[in-house]
Amino acid sequence: MRKEKKKPPIDEEYLKQNDWWWRRLVFGHYQDKPKEPNPYRVTQPKMSHLTSNGFKRNDQVKRWLENNQWRDWHDKLELLTYRYELARRVLRLKKFPHWPLLTEIEELGLIGALDDKKDEICLKLGPSNMNPNRAKPDLLWTFDLTGSDKVLKDKFMLLINDERRRKGLDDHINKMSKSGARKSANAKNRHRGISWRGLELLDIQFFKIRTLKNDSESSTVSKLKREAKKWVKSVRKVFSDIAYLQSMGVDGKRENIKIAPYLKENYRSLH
Repeated sequence: MRKEKKKPPIDEEYLKQNDWWWRRLVFGHYQDKPKEPNPYRVTQPKMSHLTSNGFKRNDQVKRWLENNQWRDWHDKLELLTYRYELARRVLRLKKFPHWPLLTEIEELGLIGALDDKKDEICLKLGPSNMNPNRAKPDLLWTFDLTGSDKVLKDKFMLLINDERRRKGLDDHINKMSKSGARKSANAKNRHRGISWRGLELLDIQFFKIRTLKNDSESSTVSKLKREAKKWVKSVRKVFSDIAYLQSMGVDGKRENIKIAPYLKENYRSLH
């Protein structure tokens, strides 16, 4: 009788190699040391990280990765992939694979569905603009279009925060910048990236790898389980819509284009 191959035990090392793909990005460096700055976050790689992956010091590919892939990831894609992976940990079904195994149509569908950006900052003026949290349509703001971007932005935020205070809204003002313009209290926290450790803790608990170490870990897991519910419906709808399109003959089998080619184990094979 032929013996079946035993499946490898699921431990943290197995998940690092087979599921936790954010640890293996070519254009990002995952900080897995909890006592170092930005723990469990994907940070922009230093030259030493790039050369260890085979890049030469002045390589055009290195500059391309820095200028394009990193920016795309850092500005938008990281948050959307995080939301999907969070929902996936509640769904726990094979038809919801980790992001690098998605097809192109699944990937693009999820990018659209998981972006919860609010309506545009600037609305056309008109009688339909009745939202009390909006500035009044008759505000007459003009700007010197020859001014620098920074000066224009600072002046614009001064006007916005004056209007916020007039309406009794929080203006998020903390202190003045060197230019004299007010700065946001969260200015230093912008673009810090996302901590992926919570998703890893969800897996550690689900696969019974170990018990959670402390109240902080338990609290993180509980919070993420509640947050995941916000994205589950969107994820289900994307896959349902794609299944319908495929039943109508739409090709949806092309490979993932945003993440899969840029995992360390895949990158060198492309060159």
